[in-house]
Amino acid sequence: MITFKQYISESLSSSYPLRRGGKSHEFYQIYFFDDGKRNYRITMADEYADTVEVIFSSEGDTHVLNNGSNALRVYSTVGRAIEDFIDRNEDIKWVKFSAADERTVPVYAKLAKRIALKYNGHVTNNTHTMEWSIKVR
Repeated sequence: MITFKQYISESLSSSYPLRRGGKSHEFYQIYFFDDGKRNYRITMADEYADTVEVIFSSEGDTHVLNNGSNALRVYSTVGRAIEDFIDRNEDIKWVKFSAADERTVPVYAKLAKRIALKYNGHVTNNTHTMEWSIKVR
């Protein structure tokens, strides 16, 4: 039997397969499906030349709150998609995203810290508006 800490660690290191979607000079989309075949979309929108805004939705709803048994795997997949995008776009210096629901703030805060740690960057956030900016380069 694994410990709860091991379960969390395994869940955060596991992700769903990503499908590359539409791409233009203004946005880039990535899709994935969870075990229940729920559709998720991650849109990376160019805010400025060196900044990308991440918009995460499920079944067309940006107020995503996943409390199911696969929630950590879903958020891990979002993190992997963001990291893949950063790795493929060397001009990106900032990543921005926000939470649409107060209940997702702890998960998004943890996601932001994990991404910043990987790129030796730092996180600034506005708790009033539930927005995060991650300096990655």
